[in-house]
Amino acid sequence: MRLSLVPSLVVAAVLAVPAITSAQDVAPTAGSWGAEASAVGDVSLLRFRSSTSAWLVGFSGFYNRRDEDDSATPFEATTTVAAVRLGWRGYRAPESRTRPFTTLAALVGYDDTAFGATWQFGGQFEYGAAYFFTRHVSLGASFDLRAVFGVGEREQPFDDEIDVMHVTLSTGLRFLGAVYF
Repeated sequence: MRLSLVPSLVVAAVLAVPAITSAQDVAPTAGSWGAEASAVGDVSLLRFRSSTSAWLVGFSGFYNRRDEDDSATPFEATTTVAAVRLGWRGYRAPESRTRPFTTLAALVGYDDTAFGATWQFGGQFEYGAAYFFTRHVSLGASFDLRAVFGVGEREQPFDDEIDVMHVTLSTGLRFLGAVYF
């Protein structure tokens, strides 16, 4: 009989936590830090200026090496992508657990592929929302729009390298998890 009481107490405690914490302010305050990660490999560090705004610095990277020796034409390719973003994030509804946010950031990146290397410069606009379970933990999602200008060199199969410039617009959906301290 005693063993069945323990799970009931645990369930009751878990159900009571949201009711207890809902009366408290769940927004990070001025001077708080946040660490955020997305399902696509981006990581960001946030420094809150107030409960409604934060400075943001982020990094994303990707590395892939493909080596096929067993085919009729051996193939080897390496892809390296790295980007840094620096910006500002504004949160709305600091008294609510669900907090919409907007991010504006500058982007600098470097791509090195089998076709050549490119430096990229641009900006990002992000709109999303985060659900704050407590003042220290949130999960959310965002839609982002990125515009970048790239400049670099591209290797040609039968000729010298050529200079390239390109403009890229991209969109994405990101799923985010964050901790605040």
